[in-house]
Amino acid sequence: MSQPLRISVAMCTFNGARYLEEQLTSIEEQCLPVSEVVICDDASTDDTPVILNDFAHRMKIRTLIIRNQERLGVARNFEGAIRRCTGDIIALADQDDRWYPGKTRTIERIMREDPGIGGVFSDASIIDSASTETGESLWNRYRFSNEEQSRMLSSSGISVLLRRPVVTGAAFAFRSSLVPLLLPIPSPWMHDAWLAWKIALHSRLVPLPQQLMAYRVHTSQQIGVPPRTMDRLRSWWHHRSLHAEATRQRVLAEYRNLAEECGQLVDDASRAAFSTYPDLPRLLMEKSGFCREVIESLDRPRWQRVSFALERWKQYQQYTYLGWHALLRDVLL
Repeated sequence: MSQPLRISVAMCTFNGARYLEEQLTSIEEQCLPVSEVVICDDASTDDTPVILNDFAHRMKIRTLIIRNQERLGVARNFEGAIRRCTGDIIALADQDDRWYPGKTRTIERIMREDPGIGGVFSDASIIDSASTETGESLWNRYRFSNEEQSRMLSSSGISVLLRRPVVTGAAFAFRSSLVPLLLPIPSPWMHDAWLAWKIALHSRLVPLPQQLMAYRVHTSQQIGVPPRTMDRLRSWWHHRSLHAEATRQRVLAEYRNLAEECGQLVDDASRAAFSTYPDLPRLLMEKSGFCREVIESLDRPRWQRVSFALERWKQYQQYTYLGWHALLRDVLL
């Protein structure tokens, strides 16, 4: 029987004292113990450093804590944690979730039995600020369908990423041997979206339908799942005048970031995906161009935007997660 693969945990913290102990305890109590925990704290000003020090003193395994003197932001902070991991598998962890006891054992077994898998990401149950399960799952909230899951398991998985990110960093693990290909994480990417793309281009990225953790949704988290549709509508109706310009600027920033991100992937895609997905460089450039055209269209009167949006209905379906909802939003902004 082969030796278990060593699992490193790469965690980032920032003012996470409220939920941090629960998450650290869940990592400590894994059925398959982790080999090390590497935690980068992004200049917290609450009791987070005290909780981390207590954890390091009681853990019997290697625990490395790095405190940033100045805030780096989520992506750069995770990059720092990943670089310091020494295990065979690197599992990312947020500060406010809770791992189920069998998470590391499941990930280790799947990746040990199939060396061709470069990374995995799992489903999760959703809990609230009181650690109560809501009855929802992470993939249900993201509307990550069975059809998309099947495509991720096949050679057409890249087409799913081309439309939208489906990998949540808190539920993500990958082989450390790929780190030289994965880092650095360029701006404006979020760490999980960048890592997912690079692994999909150079290896196999596999979805695990098991709920291996509890993903917490609360008002103070830095990043997280999208709000429910009804919650979005209620918020929009209540704040429609106050937030109209803020919404417009957020949408413009999203399109600018998408255009830049697609451009950054073209050279890599040309080399890595030629044999399995030869059209990918063209599609990335097409999506980048589509995003830039949408940005230009948002300066036009609404009646002109209608014509533009209808002419590009297929691109909205292919390149945006919201599809016709995004089309309608862009017309009405």
